[in-house]
Amino acid sequence: TGLGLTFSASPDLDRPSDRRRPQYLRAMPYSLECGETKTGTTAGHSAGENYFTFDDMDGTFTVDSCGSSMDTMMTLTSGGFESQGGTVLAHSDDGDFCSNFLDAAIEASGLGGGRYYVLMEGYGDEDGTYSVHLSC
Repeated sequence: TGLGLTFSASPDLDRPSDRRRPQYLRAMPYSLECGETKTGTTAGHSAGENYFTFDDMDGTFTVDSCGSSMDTMMTLTSGGFESQGGTVLAHSDDGDFCSNFLDAAIEASGLGGGRYYVLMEGYGDEDGTYSVHLSC
């Protein structure tokens, strides 16, 4: 794109086309700090979703769901969550960043500082326990 951005994740075009996009958040977002891991469950959350936000000074980071018990997907946005009009930067479904191929990971560099938003969800509305880690 000529913007000097680097992602190691599937582009937005690879997302399943049958995904629902709510016009509101189904849960309050959790705040993430660099080096922090959040664990929890999507059980009881509509569509198996959880939301995270974090601030990064230089736009170089990795966010992953390594160690989750379910097949996870992640969408990274800026300017708000996608359902709130945010811009999708990357999407990750399956990959080889984690030891479990079904975990998701997004590696980004060259974005510049700012607030970023992550939607973490189970594939096909799958529920289970998750582990979301942010490295900066």
